[in-house]
This record gives sequence, structure tokens and C-alpha cells, in this order.
Amino acid sequence: MKKIQSNFELITAVDVITLFVVILFVVLFAQSIAALMEAFQSEVYTNVVAGMSNI
Repeated sequence: MKKIQSNFELITAVDVITLFVVILFVVLFAQSIAALMEAFQSEVYTNVVAGMSNI
């Protein structure tokens, strides 16, 4: 009975670690998408200002 309990605790620990890794991956992915959007927005604004200076 003791071996089954320790095996269950190990599986639970692996599940918790996997959950934290998935959450970390989602957070880093969201941050990279936000940085990409910010860079694109900055590039668009730069092009608009440069285009207006040619008028």
C-alpha cells in the first residue's frame, strides 16, 4: 500500500511541475507577442510620420 501512495505523490508532483511549465510558456509567449505588436506599431508610426513629412 505504501508503494502505491508514493507513486501517486510522484505523479501529482509531476503534474504540478508540468502545470507550472505550461503557465510559464504561455506567459512568455504572450510577452513575445506583445513585444512584436509594439515593434510593429512603432514601425507603422515611424512610417506615418515620415510620410507626412514628405507632404
